[in-house]
Amino acid sequence: MKNIYLGLLFVLFLSFNANAQEAPEVQKSVITKITATWCPPCGGWGWDLFHDLVADNSDKALVIANHYSGLLANDTAEGITDNLGANGQPKFYIGNTDQGASSSNAATKRTEIQNTIDANYATAPVVNAGILATLDGTELTVNTNTHFFQDAEGEFYINAYIVENNVIEFQATQGAGAVHENVLRTGIHSDFFGEPIIDGAVTAGTEFSHTFTTELDSSWDLDNLTVAIIIWQKNNTIGTYTFTNTNSTNTFSAPVKVVEFSADELSMLVQPTVSNGNATLTLDVAEAQKNLQIDIFNQLGQLQNNVFNGSANVGTQTFEIGNNLNAGVYNVVARIGDRVANVRFIVQ
Repeated sequence: MKNIYLGLLFVLFLSFNANAQEAPEVQKSVITKITATWCPPCGGWGWDLFHDLVADNSDKALVIANHYSGLLANDTAEGITDNLGANGQPKFYIGNTDQGASSSNAATKRTEIQNTIDANYATAPVVNAGILATLDGTELTVNTNTHFFQDAEGEFYINAYIVENNVIEFQATQGAGAVHENVLRTGIHSDFFGEPIIDGAVTAGTEFSHTFTTELDSSWDLDNLTVAIIIWQKNNTIGTYTFTNTNSTNTFSAPVKVVEFSADELSMLVQPTVSNGNATLTLDVAEAQKNLQIDIFNQLGQLQNNVFNGSANVGTQTFEIGNNLNAGVYNVVARIGDRVANVRFIVQ
């Protein structure tokens, strides 16, 4: 019963926030600055270039300061630095490619990088993921819905990362009160590159869901946090992970409150529970209900059909459902506000 109820919470959570979890069909880039707080050039020309890149590209790219060493270092930043093969700092990467920026060419590189980001943004994405971030106190839950827009083949991974803006910390050249933009704080999954999505061939239109949960550090400013997902493809030949796409949000939802209808108020039954598409939903109403809505959701929480909207009188009502659904597992959810009833059925 616990698993069913948790599944219901998940379905309702996604259904109440369906638009937030729809994967955007855009190709974004990730710009990574390899940096350290003790590094004078990182706080000099590298500091200025990073601020320019944030200003130029934040609408089309995830721009992060990756502190592999120093006062803002963390294991995730070190892992990403090792994956890029970065040698020295400051270094600036688009995806896995070192842009060769230096103090002598920073202005030129700023323009070149923006042109590359614009060109990437204009291409059709292979895959991306929608994000739904929920904050309960300091417990963060991130649900993702990964959608392949094109046929693909390979070993794909996804992780959710926490980025904090306006972090006040020492930086060589800048001093003790330096305000750091877009500091990568951590990856939520223990593996730097996250959980496997698929290993093999995948067809366009295929979707996968993942959930990441973590307790936020009490020293982080919740008002300045962004959750970013990055999709990687593993190259087993050389043992590295290649950037594929990214999406991010700084909007955090509150947990969904769910109260089940009692049996003496409303109950539902689907017969047969396993069908070839033709099934009957029986609704028993013991007390008249106003503003009742009955919907069918798939396992990703995506709305498939609306069965009923309106007032339900005392008695028994039946509805034919399932005749236009693909094979899969579905939830029929009846709700008024935060009060719900749920029944699951399978279409073969």
